[in-house]
Amino acid sequence: MWLVDEKLVDQAVAERAIAERPDPELIDLSGPFDPHQIAREVGQDLRGLYGDRLNRVLLFGSWARGDAHPESDIDLLVVLDRVDSVWDELRRMDPVLWRHSFDNDTVVTALPVASGDVEAGKRPVLVRARTEGLPVG
Repeated sequence: MWLVDEKLVDQAVAERAIAERPDPELIDLSGPFDPHQIAREVGQDLRGLYGDRLNRVLLFGSWARGDAHPESDIDLLVVLDRVDSVWDELRRMDPVLWRHSFDNDTVVTALPVASGDVEAGKRPVLVRARTEGLPVG
């Protein structure tokens, strides 16, 4: 307890605070939590939502790179044939993302993008997603 070592709080206060507010339980990555499976399930639900408009779904970010920690979110690039409004697409897919986030005690985020924009790769996030992305649906 570095706060006690630095004499910023006394030992009794520190112990009481620890007892009252223990660290939250971290997700056991060796257990049933599988971000790749969650991404596949989201991809399937998005396929049901978008039908033929959905080109593909890519998992990117820390889970795709393999450097995620238990509190990392699940980043998805949702490639659609066309995107008239990113905000409209986010509103449309929001119930799917929230349900999977809630059911799995994690955060699932998605970036809807038109397939032509992915190929052009003018935005850094699209270059990164195209480079490290793993297809999930």
